[in-house]
Amino acid sequence: MMNLNASASALYMLNNTYAQLNSVTNQLASGKSINSASDNPVAWSQAQSADDSANLWTAAASAANNTAEPQLKIASTALTTITSMLTAMQTSAQDAQANSGNSTTDLASMQQDSKSIQAIVDSASSNGINLLNGSNTSVTFALGIADDSISLTTVDLADANTGGVLQTAQGANASSSSNLLALTSNDVSSTTIATTLTNIQAAITQVNGYATTMGSSQNAVKATADFATAMAANYTDVSNNITAADTTTLSAKETALQTQIQLSTQALSIANSMGQYAVKLLG
Repeated sequence: MMNLNASASALYMLNNTYAQLNSVTNQLASGKSINSASDNPVAWSQAQSADDSANLWTAAASAANNTAEPQLKIASTALTTITSMLTAMQTSAQDAQANSGNSTTDLASMQQDSKSIQAIVDSASSNGINLLNGSNTSVTFALGIADDSISLTTVDLADANTGGVLQTAQGANASSSSNLLALTSNDVSSTTIATTLTNIQAAITQVNGYATTMGSSQNAVKATADFATAMAANYTDVSNNITAADTTTLSAKETALQTQIQLSTQALSIANSMGQYAVKLLG
């Protein structure tokens, strides 16, 4: 009877040690001391709550980065290019004013630039929204955090009714407006080139002002996205800190359990051998 008890006890200890070793191995593999609610219900719940919060902030960052930012970036890039082309038109107009003999060549150059500007305005769209052609008087971007949003009053640089900023450009000192996207020889004549030049300069000022507004909106969206990303990281750290495994302690425990298994296996073997020996004696 004693041998049977010894064998059963050794087997129990061996199975229990294997269970402990399996738990330690899983913790080392996952890097977490808590892998399920059964490990620590309270801590598991706290970690899950932190993970849920991290996911919400990640979604907010994604909303800002993937919804508002692309549209603003496209419009901002377009405005920068348009300003460069208007500046080139300004240079051509200045040359036409200083050298009337070059007016035909300068006009051709200006007309080419205006075609490029029109094409840029027409194509500056994202998700069906164009911030430059007057199709939307204002746009509101949801930022994914509660009800936070950014509202932007759009600009009409060029539209089908020729009522855009570049189509009705007029400087404070100009006697009349100029359609900078449909210039003719009359716009570069000696009597009107000064007006055209003034109107180009006024258009550049307006476009630059809108680019500044667009840049401010971009910065606001980026700040929101960065904040949301940082909050997501903070909550992820909280979750990790709750469930993180002490790998140094676990490694030492793993070694000790492996040694204990060896000893338990030997004890079980001895107990079984003694039982077999007793049977032989009784036989």
